[in-house]
Formats: sequence, structure tokens, C-alpha cells
Amino acid sequence: MLELNVDSKIKKDDEGDLDEPESNYVMHMLAPDGSVQFSLFGGERIFSRKSTKSFIRKAIKAERTKEDKDYKALGRAIFKELQA
Repeated sequence: MLELNVDSKIKKDDEGDLDEPESNYVMHMLAPDGSVQFSLFGGERIFSRKSTKSFIRKAIKAERTKEDKDYKALGRAIFKELQA
């Protein structure tokens, strides 16, 4: 996934090359004005391992059943964790 600023001028179906990330890569989370809000360094997590495992279980169930209630349960769990 590639997240860009609104004014990046990159459009759907544009092509480009990206270098493979190194093991010590840094991902910057940007504010709407382009300033760095925080940085994640290789191997760091946004969610705990426990939460990640729960999300994976819910995602697998939703994919298997294709039921809205299961997709909604996954969404609620993610938003609950984000609010925490």
C-alpha cells in the first residue's frame, strides 16, 4: 500500500518503481499538511500481538463466511483498538 498526500499529482494507474524496503526501514505517518506525526521503525507494531491475532481470526472468519456481521465485528474491533 502506498499512501500519498492529496497534492502528490499521482493518479490511479500511474506506474513507477519502488525500492525494496531494507530490514531497518522507517515508516512515517504524516499529517494532512505533510508533517511527520510519528515514525515506526522496522519491526515495531501499531497494535499488540494479542490484538493482531484477534484481528486475523476475525478477518479469516469474515472472509470464510462473507457475512456482513463478521466484517462489522472486525471493523468494530479495529476501531475500538484505535480509540484506545
